[in-house]
Amino acid sequence: MGATYSEGFRTGGFYVNYNTGRAAYYGPETAQNHELYYKGRFLDERLTLNANLFFTTYKDQQIEIRPDPNNQSYRETSNAASSRAWGFEIEPAFQVNRRFSVSASLGYLHTRFKEFNHASYGDLSGQPFPEAPKWTLGFGGRYQLRNGFFVGGDAKYMAGYVGRFGIAPQDPIDSRFIANAHVGYRHDNWELSLFAENLFDERYNTFIDRDATPIYAQMGPRRSVGVNLRVKF
Repeated sequence: MGATYSEGFRTGGFYVNYNTGRAAYYGPETAQNHELYYKGRFLDERLTLNANLFFTTYKDQQIEIRPDPNNQSYRETSNAASSRAWGFEIEPAFQVNRRFSVSASLGYLHTRFKEFNHASYGDLSGQPFPEAPKWTLGFGGRYQLRNGFFVGGDAKYMAGYVGRFGIAPQDPIDSRFIANAHVGYRHDNWELSLFAENLFDERYNTFIDRDATPIYAQMGPRRSVGVNLRVKF
């Protein structure tokens, strides 16, 4: 069990305003993070538990905004005066027996702009960060057969969240549940596996602006299948 304190810095920059043809500037961002963490092993080290609780404050946080509904590619970056985020993560893993193992993860994130007045959007103080789901949940398992073959899978749930800032009011993004699977063969220092990500071909958006002309959305990755070879030297 322990505690950490860290500070972060991101430099400012500029972009070209399409409407005026002039450079627009934004300032640097700073962050202060406080964290408590725990790492433990139980049941003859078959059960491991990692957990952390964090609190982060931002000053002049850099926020990307798409203010023009007729120009989906145009972005502006603006500084929020101040904001904060806090949450926790819990990650247990259990070796059920020599061949079967399971793991899980639970995360919570609570975000707020403490002060954020934007020329196009008005007062955003008290609003959550865009693209920051409150809850995430994951779980998975793997079974190793005696002949070297193995099979496994995992799934992750992500709660709904406010999409990237576009034309007000902001459009919410629905929650989603994505499953993955893999099968393969392992021998000595090499492993060959066949994997499928987004196994059930879930269709979901990562961003949408229904008030744009035309309506603009960005879809998440569809199902993908591939082969992976790993060799340890």
